[in-house]
Amino acid sequence: MEITGLNNDAVKFTVEGLKGNSQALVSVELTMEALNPYIHSLDIVSHDYNSSAKITQTFTASNFMVRGEHFTFHVPENQKGAWWFSLENLKSNYADDTYYDHKGTGNSRYCFVSSKYYTGNTNLYNADPNASYVNKVYTVTAGKKPFRFSNIDELVNTNQSQEIKYLEEYPFTLKDYGEENFVKFELDDKTDQKDNIAYLFTCDETRYNIAPTTATQHRYYAYYLMDIEIEKKE
Repeated sequence: MEITGLNNDAVKFTVEGLKGNSQALVSVELTMEALNPYIHSLDIVSHDYNSSAKITQTFTASNFMVRGEHFTFHVPENQKGAWWFSLENLKSNYADDTYYDHKGTGNSRYCFVSSKYYTGNTNLYNADPNASYVNKVYTVTAGKKPFRFSNIDELVNTNQSQEIKYLEEYPFTLKDYGEENFVKFELDDKTDQKDNIAYLFTCDETRYNIAPTTATQHRYYAYYLMDIEIEKKE
């Protein structure tokens, strides 16, 4: 018998019909699937502060950088003030059937870390397993800095240090990253180049948490580098 589609569910086996002190052998083969925060695409939408215009560009992922060289938004020459950006329609090729057209065949339940849905609580036992995806795939804020997930940069073979190093991993939390580092992303034609960079954090999480365990890490994270420029033209 094969059971598929489980997502952190508790499974109980019962052997019945044994006589006396008879014993039974139960053999289980378990295939694990990693959480997957890798995204396929998203829309980057620029808005002027008069709400009179907006421009959309769609990004399709091939790595963890939201850009070719960078995104350039051409805005009207007479436009005054800054433009702010919303990040919309986040999509994954691994989504489950709760997203968009309900035809997803994967198990990923992904979201923006800075979305309305994300609470920052790594213990998902109190999360709503049926929360609408609409609140997961939209945000108006982005991170101001990257997050160091591990010390793998210290283990490269070009490191000339004689110090013995071991791989260390640093789980992402809002506390460690700093909620204050998620800010509304806005630009104007006078923005310094260094301020054009933003970081989009995504995560994937398990749906159910009914197993009698006390684990607190049920999410997996990634961030994407976004490089945007505003240029005024006729």
